[in-house]
Amino acid sequence: MAASLRPLFLAIIPLLMISSLIRSSECQGLGFYWASPEDGNLADICNDHTNGSYEYVAIACLNFTGAISVPPYCTTLGPDIDICQGLGIKVFLSLVGSPDLSPEYVLGTEGFICNEFLNDSSGPSVLGATVNGTDFHFRSGSNNSLDLLAQALRDNCILDDKKVYLSAAPRCQIPDYYLDAAINTGVFDYVWVQFFGDPVRIGPGNRQTQVNTN
Repeated sequence: MAASLRPLFLAIIPLLMISSLIRSSECQGLGFYWASPEDGNLADICNDHTNGSYEYVAIACLNFTGAISVPPYCTTLGPDIDICQGLGIKVFLSLVGSPDLSPEYVLGTEGFICNEFLNDSSGPSVLGATVNGTDFHFRSGSNNSLDLLAQALRDNCILDDKKVYLSAAPRCQIPDYYLDAAINTGVFDYVWVQFFGDPVRIGPGNRQTQVNTN
C-alpha cells in the first residue's frame, strides 16, 4: 500500500508548491490588454484593479497595416494614461496590424515610436501622454525586420529620464511565426504568452487542442 501511494505523494508535492507560490504572490504582476473603447474606460479599469494587482497595461494604439497610423480614439487617452501611471501601472504602446517592414525603414520607424510616444522632452505625445514602453503584438502580415525594429528600439531609444521597456505577446505555439526572431534577440523585458483563441501543441505527437477562455 505504501509503495502504491508514493507516486501520488510525489505528484502532490509540486501542486502544493505552486499553491504556496500563488498565495504568497497575492496575484502580483497582472496586466491587461486594451484594444479599443469597447473594452471599457482605460482610467476606470486602472482605478478598479483589485488590491493593486495590475502592474501593466498594453494599449493597441499603433497600427502597422499599410501606413502606420494611430486610431482616433487613442489620441485622447492622455489623461487616462496619466492616471494609470500615477497608480504605478506601466503603460505599453502595443504595435498591431499587418507589418511589412524593410531594413531601410526600421530606423525611421524606431525614431517615430521613440520620439512621438516615449520621449517626454520631445513635445506633446500623439496620445496626449508618453508611455513606458512598446509591446509587439502581431498576428498577420510579414515578420520581416521585426527583430531589427526590436533591436533598434533597445539600442537607440535611450532616454535620460526613464527606462524604455520592451514586451512581446507571442501565441503559445513555439515558434511564433511573427515574433520568434524578435524574441530571440534577447532585448525584451517581458514576454506574455497569449493562450486564448490559438491552437496549442500538447502531449505526445503534438496533438492539437483549442484553448477557450469563455
